[in-house]
Amino acid sequence: MILLLILSVIDINIYSNKDTYLLGESIIVWWEVVNTGDSVDYYQAWVERTGFLSEGDHLRFHDVTGRKVPGYTISGISITTDEEGMPKARMHKIKPGDTVRSNEKNLTGLFGSLKFTRLGGILNKYIKPGEYFLSFYIYGTADRSKKIYSDTLHFFIKEPTGKENEAWKLYKDYMIEDILSARQDKQMAYALELLKKYPESVYTESLLRILGIVFRVYNSPSTKEGRDRMQNEARQVVDYIKGNFGKIKKLRGDKNTKRIEKNAMWSIIHGEEMLGTPKEEVKNIVNKLNTPIDKEMQEFFEKKPDTKKN
Repeated sequence: MILLLILSVIDINIYSNKDTYLLGESIIVWWEVVNTGDSVDYYQAWVERTGFLSEGDHLRFHDVTGRKVPGYTISGISITTDEEGMPKARMHKIKPGDTVRSNEKNLTGLFGSLKFTRLGGILNKYIKPGEYFLSFYIYGTADRSKKIYSDTLHFFIKEPTGKENEAWKLYKDYMIEDILSARQDKQMAYALELLKKYPESVYTESLLRILGIVFRVYNSPSTKEGRDRMQNEARQVVDYIKGNFGKIKKLRGDKNTKRIEKNAMWSIIHGEEMLGTPKEEVKNIVNKLNTPIDKEMQEFFEKKPDTKKN
């Protein structure tokens, strides 16, 4: 890691799950704030949310020529105002030796000059092949007079070839239907075809991550029409993931195995709940997968049921 601000006892380290990606594949990043000093210090709070509202200049994302990658920001930055109405950073305390880790963020969908479809806005973008650098800063003082810079993340995006190119075509079809949000049955049909035909593809890995999010979104009264439209196909997708869970969690055989396993489990959890399966029964289904559930999943099962869907 490269420390850009030597005087600060706060380090920001930024990470990605890989250093080389295929076109349109999920690009997963996260960062850690570390107090490397021997006294309590402070750093600017950020807002963990699915929305991506922030001051754009906090993010430095560019290609090898220095050209900025268009898009949103990877995290909300918490700003308030003082008694005179001047912008003021909301601060978090961090003790010596402590580390604060952000949630994982997916750059694909939010950044890039390429689009899955001309329709739609957020979650529509992807980044063209090339070499890229990503970093950002937060404030170290409430009056924003001190900036703390992260190190720089370096990664590559390449064109898919062979079977991965065929998988990419299916994945792109899925993403287009997802963004159109009017043909959910076709969307799920593409998902099932990709899972069956190209189980070892990096795009299957990306799909599993997205499915959990999609199923969660459609588990609300406002999305009843789309949920009804996808019922049959979504049931086939969820059942396929359950029936092949043992194979799926071993797909990549590398450091991303745990991430794939977790994404597959969330697809099952949110998919079953969306399809009307009682939460206690969903928990039993997950327990039968013979895979320990993490803290986030445990908290999900302990929450009170949401308002009944219409």
